[in-house]
Amino acid sequence: MSPPSFWGGCEDRAPNAKNEGLIEKTDWKSQMNYKTLGLICATLILQGPAWAQQSCTDGQVLNPDTGNCEVNNGGGGGGSGGDGNDDDGLTPRLLRFLTPDAGSSFASGTEIAPTGRTSLTNVQKLPLDLTVVIDTSLSMSAPTGLPNTDTPTPGDQFNRLELVQSGVKKLLEVLPETAVVTIVDFANTAASVTEKVIDRNFDSVPDPGGSLTRAEVIDHVNNLAPNGNATNYGAALTETLDSYAGGVSAGFTVETYDRELLFLSDGQPTSLNYFAQLNALPFRGVDPLFVSLPGNSLGGNNLLQQAANNTSGRFFDYSGDAQGLFDAFSNPSELLFGITSLEITDPDGSTYSAETDAFGNFTLNAFALNEGNNVFSATALFEDGTSFTDTLTLVGTASDTMTPAVPLPAAGWMLLSVMLGGAAWSRRRKA
Repeated sequence: MSPPSFWGGCEDRAPNAKNEGLIEKTDWKSQMNYKTLGLICATLILQGPAWAQQSCTDGQVLNPDTGNCEVNNGGGGGGSGGDGNDDDGLTPRLLRFLTPDAGSSFASGTEIAPTGRTSLTNVQKLPLDLTVVIDTSLSMSAPTGLPNTDTPTPGDQFNRLELVQSGVKKLLEVLPETAVVTIVDFANTAASVTEKVIDRNFDSVPDPGGSLTRAEVIDHVNNLAPNGNATNYGAALTETLDSYAGGVSAGFTVETYDRELLFLSDGQPTSLNYFAQLNALPFRGVDPLFVSLPGNSLGGNNLLQQAANNTSGRFFDYSGDAQGLFDAFSNPSELLFGITSLEITDPDGSTYSAETDAFGNFTLNAFALNEGNNVFSATALFEDGTSFTDTLTLVGTASDTMTPAVPLPAAGWMLLSVMLGGAAWSRRRKA
């Protein structure tokens, strides 16, 4: 008799592919041992080990750097709505205008198309630093039953990893040039590739290595394969934190980039020794989204939900909905990131709905500025009922000598392309 499915909480054995290789137990004593240990494991999964329980008050988390309970102001979560007044560009917000800067002046009659971004977690007035963590354990080879639209062969269906690969590639293909991307793949161990300039010893000299383009990052995702029988969250999160540290001297810091994490897994972690790394995410300015993939168990869902709660992140459950995950990657700003509508009001009072890209970036229709203050307003509504409004005031002047508007965010893209000119990459394995 095979052990019950909740046994997977300690051995990373899901009911499907991960059952392979388990020794069958036929005597009643062995069955009872499995059940007893399984119940213990299930309890740990649902509650977490005693040493990892948070004793901090509401609104605080354990800072792994100091060992103290502190308020998390570095990232993770955007609050519960409000407006965009007194924007410092760094405070976690759900929506903000990005360009031009508030209060900028232009000659009246100049056509301006402001840009902005909206997200369920946090939007800083910074370019995007995205890390995508992908589970590549053997259970990711299990079929989903969803037709594979990436192959011309009739009857082919996505396995779990292929579905993730298809979706992540779509996501990366539509990211703006200003974004930098790191891919962390993990099973027994973890590895990463990145567009960032890597400076491991912080000597301000990039470490040796060839450049990694966005196309090469996408090719790397395409070439991933199931490769291990463990789901080591700790290794994945350590690799993620190391990738942030490695970019510090190259300018990729919380003060210069908006850090987002997309964590994708179909299994329960092999061990629960990852809470310190998890708690470090907010203090590195990281805003995480945890996604439960098709085939995940109740225990796995509970742990990903707990990870989201501990980091003020968001949890999305696609454990029983392969089609929903496919749709989410096809239109992530609405389904994966929860944006249901975005309404714009121009300075003349006219309103219209705006479209967002994969990460909630949007551009307003061009508007010819009137003389004096011109107030633009954007209101985003999210699937959880949260709404957020930001306003942008631009000044139209009678002078025709003002600097003409630059079609943004192109200027920012060009700046980052210069920064990334000497990008180096690394791929490492962490136990």
